[in-house]
Parts: sequence; C-alpha cells; structure tokens
Amino acid sequence: MWESWYEQLVKLPQVTIPRCVHSFSNVEVTSSLHVFCDASAKAYGACAYVVSKTCAGEIQLTLLMSKSRVPPIQLVSISRLELQAAVIIDMVAQINSNLDQEFGMDDVRYWTDSSNVLCWLNETRDLKTFVANRVAQNHQETRLGPWKHVLSALNPANAITRGLAVKQLQEQSLWWHGPQFITLNPDQWPKSFAVPTPDTFREFKQKRAPFAEDIIPSYCLAAVAGSPAHGESILTPKVTGTWHKLIRVMAYVLRILRKDPRKSLVLEPNELQCTREVQFRLAQKEDGMKLSDKELQTLNLGVHADGLIRAHGCLAHVKKLTKPARHPIIIKGSSLWATLFICHVHGKVFHHMAGVEQTLAEVCKAVWITKGQEMV
Repeated sequence: MWESWYEQLVKLPQVTIPRCVHSFSNVEVTSSLHVFCDASAKAYGACAYVVSKTCAGEIQLTLLMSKSRVPPIQLVSISRLELQAAVIIDMVAQINSNLDQEFGMDDVRYWTDSSNVLCWLNETRDLKTFVANRVAQNHQETRLGPWKHVLSALNPANAITRGLAVKQLQEQSLWWHGPQFITLNPDQWPKSFAVPTPDTFREFKQKRAPFAEDIIPSYCLAAVAGSPAHGESILTPKVTGTWHKLIRVMAYVLRILRKDPRKSLVLEPNELQCTREVQFRLAQKEDGMKLSDKELQTLNLGVHADGLIRAHGCLAHVKKLTKPARHPIIIKGSSLWATLFICHVHGKVFHHMAGVEQTLAEVCKAVWITKGQEMV
C-alpha cells in the first residue's frame, strides 16, 4: 500500500486545477452555490460548486473548494460521521465572506445522501447530546439555504471519502464539474428523498419518540396535499429505487391519508402488509392486467377480496403451504415492481449469495412473476 501511494506522488504534477470561477465578462451573471458532503469509515468531508449563468443562457459549473478530515480514533458510527461532514460546511461562510462582494451568491443549497442526517436536521427536540450539539451548530452555519437529499451515485463528495488514484482523479468528471443536474432549474432536479431508519431513532432520547409530523419527509406531505396523479408520480418504483423505500414511504403516506392518530414512526406489520398489497394493485393496474390475458390463462386467474389478481393453480390444494403461496399474486416480469421485488428478496433474505433457483423459490412464496426465471 505504501509503495502504491508513493508511486502516485510522481503523477501528481499531471493534475491541473483551474482557478477561474467563471470566464464571463461584461455580462450580468447569477451565481448559485451547491455544497455536497459525505462520510465513510476512512474520511469525511465536503465540496462546493458554483453554478454561473448569464442572461444569454450560458452556464459554467466550477469546483470552488473542498475540505476533508479523518475520523477520530474512537469508533464513531457512519451516521454520526455523516453529521460531522454536514457540520464542516462552515467553509460556506468563508466562501460568502470572501466572494460575495465580487460574485454575490443568489442561492445556496446543501446536499447529503444520508437519510439520518436530514431527519436529525429537521428535528430540534430531544436529540442526544452529541447529535443535538452538531445539529445546532449546523443550523447556525447553514441558515443561508435549505438541505436536500441527493442520490449517492450523484454525490461528488464520495470521491473524498472513498479516495481516488491520480489517474482516476483526472478522469473523474463528477468531481471536477459536479453533477450536471444542478445546472438545471430546481423543478428539473432528480426527485430523491430521505426515509427514516432504525439508526435515526437511536439518537433520540428515550423519554419521547419523535412525532411523525416532525420527521416524515416533506415530499410525502406534498404527495398527500397534491392531486392523486401528482402523488402517484412521486411514489413510483423509478423514483424510490428500492422495494424497501417504496413500501415504507407509501405506508407513511397512507397513514396520513387515514389521519391515523398514532405518533410513533414505527410501522406495524399490518401497515406494511396493506402497503404491499396497494403496490401490487398499482403494478397490475399499470401493466393493464386482465383475467382475459391470453399469456396468463394457464394460471387460472381470479380476483380475490383484496382486489388483487391471483393464481388458482394446483398449489391451491397443498395445505402445507401458506395462503399467499397457494394463491400467489401475479405480476408481469416486465414491470419495475417485479425488478425491485426480486432485488429485495435476493439482497435481504440471501445477502446476495443465493442462486437463481433459491431466489425464485423465495419470490414465489408470495408473488408469481411471469418469465420469473429469466428476470432473476
């Protein structure tokens, strides 16, 4: 490792760092600042980008500065390190004080891929001391703009926490130029969001559980307040990215729609089961599934009391099987719901070590996916 690091030093002169923030002259320029942060067991840090736009529509995206630190010797959870990374964006204050007179930042945005950090930053009561102190410090430093969630794949701060060889650094467009979506209008940014996890709740004092209204992501409320079509466009497999997030997010939305009096964010098994059924109904509706479909006639389809199209094949007479396995829900293999569900079963149950037959057998305990073997 030492020899590899030493060999990289010779190549460092090949790396050039542009110092010009933007090359526009004698034109009116609007500038916005975007700060990304991330953390890992090896390091945590943040990086800032300036987006400069002219009235003529010319755009320039520039890496302005970055800051990194190594984690303490004492073991600290990744979630807390992510919060530490969110705190060191005090460099933004330095940027504004040094450049505001010349450029003037019209907008400042902060980005993280940590769901836990976003939940803590939105909760100001009854946090444990470590988190509460850093949240208070962050609120003082980031009063200039809001926090947003970014997908990990689009977070340029990953380069800080994972490290790059010199050659990789030279070719890393995401690091030098930032994610291209920040050059677009805010309504065109990718829709991403934070979902509370068990780690989120461990940093709350035991005397009070966080209220759902305090911590449920704002996009859930937007989905409820908007029209049904708008809500469905937000809560889709393409947006959420994983089956786990899709189910949990929809469960929170359904809880709000029902005006459920429960304050705890802990979702009960019956809520999750109800949400799964809702998603499968949406999948069947989206695919236009009907009992008269020729490709599904051999499955002897029928509509159950829950509104789902299920199979009534030979397995219906095997009493040792569970009810969902005897009458599995039918999903077309071409749907995004099928892809997410297969990935969920493969990753959660078998930890990415199962083969095709094992994964397919587990999937079929509840769902029958057309062309399932091919999809797995």
